[in-house]
Amino acid sequence: MADPFDESFEMVGKILAHLLKTGLLQLDLEAERVIEGYKNDDSNEAYRIRDLFCSVMHWLINEGLITGYGSPYYTFGGVQLTAKGIVALQSPKFDPVKAMSAASVVADKGEDLSGETYSKIGSFIGGLIGGLSQSVG
Repeated sequence: MADPFDESFEMVGKILAHLLKTGLLQLDLEAERVIEGYKNDDSNEAYRIRDLFCSVMHWLINEGLITGYGSPYYTFGGVQLTAKGIVALQSPKFDPVKAMSAASVVADKGEDLSGETYSKIGSFIGGLIGGLSQSVG
């Protein structure tokens, strides 16, 4: 079984990369837009992945990185990056050696992002939010 945090961070990266490509356009985001290959799949694994999508969406909303509200059938309405989410994604600390942000990596690679890159984006965002929480107290 995969590390649950690796899988969660990959989902964070996939969701945020998708939102980066739409700018500030507010949209309804379905799990199938972010997750490849599960559109008409009724397997237990497909439901587990969709549940992970919903859990990560709730976490991103609760942490203030995105806005949105849950709707039925693995869909969230009114999804949009917040100022906090944009600042996190534009931080050059994502790749300090190249002084690149997660946003510039997504822009450079387009649709060719790997699972590893998505995981790095999610891990970076999780660490950034965790570090901010510790510094605030």
